[in-house]
Amino acid sequence: MKAYITVEKQKIKFAHALECGQIFSFKKTDFGFCVYSANKIAIIVEKESHYLLFSDDLQYFWNFFDLGTDYEEIKHYLKTSSIYAKKCKGIVNVGEKPLKTFQEFLNEAVDFGEGIRIIKQDLFEVLVSFCVSANNNIKRITASLFEFRKKFGKFVCISEILQESVLGELVDFYAQKGEYQPLERAFAELALGGVVNTEGGKNASELGFYAFPEFCVARRLTEEDYRGLGVGYRAPQLVLLMKQLEDACADGETVSETLNRVGKQDTARLRRWLMELSGVGGKVADCVLLFGYARGDVFPVDTWIAKVFERFFGEGFSRVQMREILVSIFGNLSGVAQQYVFFLIREKSSDYV
Repeated sequence: MKAYITVEKQKIKFAHALECGQIFSFKKTDFGFCVYSANKIAIIVEKESHYLLFSDDLQYFWNFFDLGTDYEEIKHYLKTSSIYAKKCKGIVNVGEKPLKTFQEFLNEAVDFGEGIRIIKQDLFEVLVSFCVSANNNIKRITASLFEFRKKFGKFVCISEILQESVLGELVDFYAQKGEYQPLERAFAELALGGVVNTEGGKNASELGFYAFPEFCVARRLTEEDYRGLGVGYRAPQLVLLMKQLEDACADGETVSETLNRVGKQDTARLRRWLMELSGVGGKVADCVLLFGYARGDVFPVDTWIAKVFERFFGEGFSRVQMREILVSIFGNLSGVAQQYVFFLIREKSSDYV
């Protein structure tokens, strides 16, 4: 039984997809990435022309990374469609001599983040993660979420076949790099990636990781428990959020089933439902819609996006108005367009703001 799939770099660049702000439950390693979702893990080893994606649930991560969607067609459309000129008519650029038109900026953003894909995350995890992310920085968000896993999540053992496959690949990887003790280096890098060896030595029989806590555990936590994760003022918000989710469940329903049930509403109604939850404002709601419910007709607006909007479309708009204008331009491609724009402006902000 094969524990990995080969993914060509023309299909995805994991550094782009993981580092563009849509997910926090991953760790970068010397060999690639360790990515976590709910009670599952993907270990990604980067090769010269492709990646090896190792997991005990390959189909889950095929869907998680949206590997079945043709992003080349999406990128081509974003770069060549004349819809922007038509939709943006009457909305002028800021400044007497703008450095670029909006279309030129968008083309650069698509090229810069060419390997991005919209990651479809576990609904409970993505909701909690983006509530923690509000007015926070990525380093602190990531630390809080991994501490949440470590303190309150179940330990999940990696299957024997996955352990053997990953360790075999990593030993070869480090041997080819001239490492004197490639097995020890493999264990060390896996540890940096969040993989735990409960035996503390070289025996792989107890390799595993901490799952994202189940709702039944998260619901019992106190404000003090949450503060211990470093989430600050969000602690009471999270306590209330858990109560609201419990109250929203119909008889016999799990929270996962509830979140899937309410997800059958159209985007506007689902956004309103989400924004009734503790700690969920407009931007967090849109992130949950995009990265959890895979709704393409949303354009999360944060400080970076607002700066881009003001530069190319003008000032005096609220963030709600910005979102509405951008969705009217991009339609069902709003979410992926936002990720290209966000990734470029965050990484090259000095060129534009």
